[in-house]
Amino acid sequence: MMYTTTARTRQSWGLLGLCVLVVVGSCDRQPTEPTEQPSRDTTPPSLTIRSPAAGAYDENGDALVDLRVEWSDSSGIDPSTAIVRSLRGASGVSNTEKNLLEYWNVTQLDTHGLQVHERKEYLLQHGQNYLEVSVRDTLGNEMRDTVSFVLPYAELTKTIKVGESLPFAHLSHGVYCADNNRIFIVVPNSKVIAVDPDSLTISGSFHSPAMIDERDIMCTPGDPYIYVTGGRVWALKQSPLGFVGEVVGSYKSRAITRSPSHPEYVYVAEDGRANVTKFTRNPRVRTGELGMPWSTWPNDFIPSMVVMPNDEKLYVSRADEGGILVVDPANGAITKRISLAPGKPDYGEADYLGLSPDSSTLYAAVTHGIPRGLARIDTRTDVITGVLRMTGSPQVFGATPDGERMFVTTMDVNGQQGKNYLVDVLSWRILQEFDRPQAPGELRFDGPVIFHPSGRWFFAGHNMNLDIYLNRK
Repeated sequence: MMYTTTARTRQSWGLLGLCVLVVVGSCDRQPTEPTEQPSRDTTPPSLTIRSPAAGAYDENGDALVDLRVEWSDSSGIDPSTAIVRSLRGASGVSNTEKNLLEYWNVTQLDTHGLQVHERKEYLLQHGQNYLEVSVRDTLGNEMRDTVSFVLPYAELTKTIKVGESLPFAHLSHGVYCADNNRIFIVVPNSKVIAVDPDSLTISGSFHSPAMIDERDIMCTPGDPYIYVTGGRVWALKQSPLGFVGEVVGSYKSRAITRSPSHPEYVYVAEDGRANVTKFTRNPRVRTGELGMPWSTWPNDFIPSMVVMPNDEKLYVSRADEGGILVVDPANGAITKRISLAPGKPDYGEADYLGLSPDSSTLYAAVTHGIPRGLARIDTRTDVITGVLRMTGSPQVFGATPDGERMFVTTMDVNGQQGKNYLVDVLSWRILQEFDRPQAPGELRFDGPVIFHPSGRWFFAGHNMNLDIYLNRK
């Protein structure tokens, strides 16, 4: 009988022993304290914008914006996270979310800071600008800061010295030739230079004693030659720049322009009686005069002329006789004389003429007139619709490819120092004036003016120098 409960008794004692062990063990062990986790670094980096600052945005004197930033962080900076945004966009980068580091020249980008320089191909806009800079540390904490500054409409960025500064020596005329992507400029003393409009360097030069008293220059799309006027009309190869020969039968001449509707013909203004002739490009032969009446002044000349798209009108300025002549190229008849002074039909001189891209407006640099300035003329009625008055005597102008802006140069007159002007054509107002610095006793000559095809910079001669300006939209 005493063994009938043995299995159950052993089970009960086993459970009791387990309970005792658990209790005893719990008495010997101390409670475990929870372990504290280190707090995550959430402090953003330190970021300081050194330039632009205090109204200055250009540290190396090229008129382009220089951005210089310093940053640091105890956890380390991740330079690959750096972003620079223009909150107003930039030329060619209209999306304000774009990172300008992908477009501008970066000279430093490391754990210490950033240096980046604006490029002329991606200019910021004129007026108030805002650059936002951001960067993250290695833990992902971000710091942002914004700097604001004001930029002018246009500003000188570089000057190319073309030749020796001799008395009265200055660059004459220039032209941009798209086929070769070069600017060709007439230089005194039988010389023509080629300028690379992108690298802003002289890419070629040609000198020939055969060319004398050079004046104007012209190129035609699809034609490998350029044409230079002066003692004769000469043809030069564009690439490599070199002499070809003169137009057979040509005389001393000045203004030159091609016929839009008859590309084989070129109009040339000959000195003396200030008449207009034509020559063919192939072969290069003078074909004769248009038949327009000669000037009443024996030594008159034509400083500028332009032709309408279908050769329906030729606008001609005469230096001595005055006014702007409206000529029918078909027979040389003068159909109208546009006066450059109220009540004086034969008064005034326009040293430079130009047409708007749609040819609806003729622009004239009124060198002598009442008033002096930039005149606009409706080509449907041949009536002056406005004149922007200017200090000095206007000489030459150039326009952006879209015709929305012009840069006008002047010359001192009657002891009054002239200024150069940037003009907004659409609103017909002067955007900005530019001084014309001169050494004591120096006589300064400005021109020609040629815009880059992008319109973002332009070239303007002064004496034997070629100035390059930024043009901010």
